[in-house]
Amino acid sequence: MKSLPSQRVPPILAQGKKNLLWYEGMMYPRMSLDEFAQRLDESIERVREWREAGLIDAVSSGTAGHEDLERGRLLQGLLARGFSVEVIARSLRSGELASRVEEFLAARFPGEGRPARRLAEVVDEIGLAPDVAERVWRAAAGGRVDDIVNTDDHRFLTTVRVVLDAGVPEEALLQLVQVWGDSLGRAAEAATRLMHFYVHEAAGPGGSRPGADVARDLVPLLEPTVLYFLRRRYVESFPGDMALHLAEEAGERGASGVVGQIDAAIVFVDLASFTPLTEAMGDAEAAHVLQRFAALVRDAAGRASGQIVKQIGDAFMMLFHNPRSAIGCALDIENGAATELRFPAVRVGVHWGPVLYREGDYVGSTVNVASRVAGAADRHDVLVTAAVRSAVGAVAEWDFAPLPRRRLKGVADDVELFAVRRHGAVRPGLAIDPVCGMELHPPDIVARLAVGGTDHAFCSAACWRLFEAAPGHYVGRKE
Repeated sequence: MKSLPSQRVPPILAQGKKNLLWYEGMMYPRMSLDEFAQRLDESIERVREWREAGLIDAVSSGTAGHEDLERGRLLQGLLARGFSVEVIARSLRSGELASRVEEFLAARFPGEGRPARRLAEVVDEIGLAPDVAERVWRAAAGGRVDDIVNTDDHRFLTTVRVVLDAGVPEEALLQLVQVWGDSLGRAAEAATRLMHFYVHEAAGPGGSRPGADVARDLVPLLEPTVLYFLRRRYVESFPGDMALHLAEEAGERGASGVVGQIDAAIVFVDLASFTPLTEAMGDAEAAHVLQRFAALVRDAAGRASGQIVKQIGDAFMMLFHNPRSAIGCALDIENGAATELRFPAVRVGVHWGPVLYREGDYVGSTVNVASRVAGAADRHDVLVTAAVRSAVGAVAEWDFAPLPRRRLKGVADDVELFAVRRHGAVRPGLAIDPVCGMELHPPDIVARLAVGGTDHAFCSAACWRLFEAAPGHYVGRKE
């Protein structure tokens, strides 16, 4: 095994110089236009069209550098979004798009002179096994394999070597790389999208300061902000890790033989009638409702020491290490949603059992059953399985109503379920808008219409008009 390099950017090996091009005092991997086209999976004619339009800056006649390859990938992304070569070339000439390209290249090749090296050369120099390096590289790049390494990539691969030499199993490292890549990918997308939507577009042509300048000024704050949240969340993860150690020492965690398996309560909660609500009110209003719902869920989960594993549309998956905390959180969410004005009802499913931790997520039959239980719930239902009921035991303030065993989609055996309510609580008797499914307190009702002897209440004139035009479409509609 080779020793780790002592310098941050080792010199390029002499035998590799024949494949390099001197440009602005630095050495870059070079390629013919044929290789350039092949690596982009484009025809040579197409690449020549790009060059003639000024979209790729070939370093010299018949050759291309790696910055050109990155420009080509950017170009492919824009073409895939429906923009023509002519429109892109015109925008590049106007200056704004060109500045964004330069910002991208500066990020892709950080450091003075933007050094770039071949992946195989760096891997050999660091002393990583090629097959291990490829697996890590694929995980870090989201599956895309690029054989050009910048200074940041080099430092990352060096860290990989250190971590593996310290005894961390490759499987654990790959999962960690995958989780960080996915999570920080979302963070990076949020940074670029939100700056564009709320700063660049808001400033407009008459803005006192161009949005691009504001975004550029904030870029240096990204890295310390990411590190702040990483450290904060790392500290917050300690109680859970300490609980695992305590459970092992107390003999409460048996040796299952499966790495990453723990017992947990899984909760799925979503909004009833969210699809018709979106159709009736539009995406913007539905997003506002979802924002209110997310705040309610996050607040309840935080009070109950629960973990929000993920959100998919209007559905949240949560994990609790105590089934009582899971039910308490579910009832808090149900109560909170029922007291909100102009808000849909919620549905909750809870199951208790072993789950597997993989790549930042929890998987297994316990998760699948919890999801199916939530799917079987009606408005205001908090449904729990027999496993949850047994694990919770007697709780004076909760009522568990047994339900007939039922078949759940994808589950082999019929499942015994219980509906849980706080002692003395009753199902809210609220009016339901037949168009959007919104539950309405008396102040929320803006119109009423009787059809076939049934009085219907509406949250808005728009829903009232839709119903009046086609009442048969909405009466008796299943959510």
